[in-house]
Amino acid sequence: IRLLKKDDNIDSKANLSLSLLLYKNNYIVESDKIFYNIDYFINYNEKYNELDLEEVYLYLINIQYRGLI
Repeated sequence: IRLLKKDDNIDSKANLSLSLLLYKNNYIVESDKIFYNIDYFINYNEKYNELDLEEVYLYLINIQYRGLI
């Protein structure tokens, strides 16, 4: 599964929303692929400084649903 892009940039908000939607609908494998790819992208490239409040919220909700916090 590839990450969603907007204007040749990875759209974190759309990917986190999609991951959460898939997880809520029991598409856990697909959701995990998207979430862990976007998680790697955010942490590896140190993009967490560029996240807005909604992206941080979606990121934390994704982590909460997975039981990681």
